[in-house]
Amino acid sequence: MKKIILLPNKCKIWGKIIFILSALFGLYILFIEESYLVILGFDYLQALKNNIAIIGSLVGLSLVAFSREKVEDEFVMSLRADALIKALALDCVLIVLCALFIYGGEYFYYLSFSQYLVLLLYIFIFRYNMYKHLGSNEE
Repeated sequence: MKKIILLPNKCKIWGKIIFILSALFGLYILFIEESYLVILGFDYLQALKNNIAIIGSLVGLSLVAFSREKVEDEFVMSLRADALIKALALDCVLIVLCALFIYGGEYFYYLSFSQYLVLLLYIFIFRYNMYKHLGSNEE
């Protein structure tokens, strides 16, 4: 099987730290400051804070998702491919359902969250498959 270039395993720890800090900062901006969108005028400081939260969260999730496992063999690569396909399919279904049933500002918020959802779904599905595989090996 052709090898896929992945980041070193230690990038996973940095990715988790970056994602948690950026996501908390983004939630602070969204719910505490309540100024995710500046209606009148353009606020450079607010735009900078939004960019830090968005880019930091995506970089952190990418580091977690694309870091090598301690043992990276063909079976793990097949689990990665399976998780990616399931994550993309589930995200497409959720976007269609939200387009049918959610309107207005709430749909905008979902689409903003959707950029993270594919990576989150991929990580959760891959981790679940790894847990299931490791659990079946221990028995």
